[in-house]
Amino acid sequence: MPSHEPITPARDGVAESQRERALGKAERASERENGADNLTRPVNSSGSISSANKMNSVAAPSLAQPPSTAVDQSVTSKDKLTFEKLRSSASSDAPAPTRTKAFQKASTRRWHRIGEFSIESLIRLCGISAIIFIFAIFFFVLREAAPVLRKLDIGKFLFTTAWYPTSLGTPRYGVLALIIGTLSVTALAMVVAVPFGLGAAIFVSEFCSGKVRETLKVVIELLAAIPSVILGLWGIFVMIPWLRDYPFPLLKKMFGWTPLFRGPIYGVSMLAGGIIIAIMILPIITSVSREILRSVPNLQREAAYALGATRWEVTRIAVLSYARKGLFGAVILGLGRALGETMAVTMVIGNTPQIVASLFAPGYTLASVIANEFTEATTDLYLQSLFEIGLVLFGITILANLVAQLLLKTMGTKMATRAVQ
Repeated sequence: MPSHEPITPARDGVAESQRERALGKAERASERENGADNLTRPVNSSGSISSANKMNSVAAPSLAQPPSTAVDQSVTSKDKLTFEKLRSSASSDAPAPTRTKAFQKASTRRWHRIGEFSIESLIRLCGISAIIFIFAIFFFVLREAAPVLRKLDIGKFLFTTAWYPTSLGTPRYGVLALIIGTLSVTALAMVVAVPFGLGAAIFVSEFCSGKVRETLKVVIELLAAIPSVILGLWGIFVMIPWLRDYPFPLLKKMFGWTPLFRGPIYGVSMLAGGIIIAIMILPIITSVSREILRSVPNLQREAAYALGATRWEVTRIAVLSYARKGLFGAVILGLGRALGETMAVTMVIGNTPQIVASLFAPGYTLASVIANEFTEATTDLYLQSLFEIGLVLFGITILANLVAQLLLKTMGTKMATRAVQ
């Protein structure tokens, strides 16, 4: 009988030897239980023995050795269970649960691809729909205004100032005064709103403390949420009386020698229309500019501070130069809103189609004439001419945006050239 060394933890590698002996005992015990079946394993159709049978056949010679009573007594159920686990793991046949999981994973991936394709298609449709809506609006207005192109001379329509569509004698349709009024009011609004909007954005993003910044952000957003008709009512009952009594007389006294501030003061005027539009576009310019300034990387500021720049120099050199294109885009958004504003300016501008140099005189805009006279159009030509005015306003807006895009591209080219130099 072979002698067995006692297991002592003081020697190196004892634990490993103990595990090997236990596996050997389990093998021999399993072979004795199976008997001669280990030597007569069935052969599969290909003539080869399965991997599990190969493992069993390796242990077959151990049957020739005489059994050991000490070994039999030392074999435990735990050793047998360990050996059975090793045999099952060595088998190459894939179990059914594995195939089920693979099928489930493939099905999940297929549904994921279908979901991704659906979401991508929806996003593409949303992007294309914006272009479709613009062209649909344009073609609708063009279709309604097309008869005017055949009935009226386009040169007279665009370059004459007489707008008398309800005249009992000969109705006259000239929109030059309306075009000039629209451009004048928009220019006044931009002159007032751009400095205040950019200045407020710089102050809120760069110079404010935390609590003051959050308070001003809420106030600016609330100002943007006020409806235009409410601002128009405020302009009629509050702003115009105050402008007529205090600022307008002061401007006339100081700058009355210029054509811009001559003539009688009525209150409702081109200047009042420009101020009310400036109030409306101010929160748009401020909010967009503030977000653009906050998106400037802090590395720009830190690099300027490291060079010894003051706080204003950091803002001017590192922040404003980096965000120049974005700020210009914010101004263009305000310009688009100013060109199309209707209700508020209609209530304070005076609605008189004339071309005068004085800002104290009443005026008229393209959007205002559509809002005021659309329900009063009693003839087909009158209604079609209003659609033609809408087409002109649409064209002015598109032209302004195209010019803005060209300026942005030019600005980007200059900045890239400076960076290379």
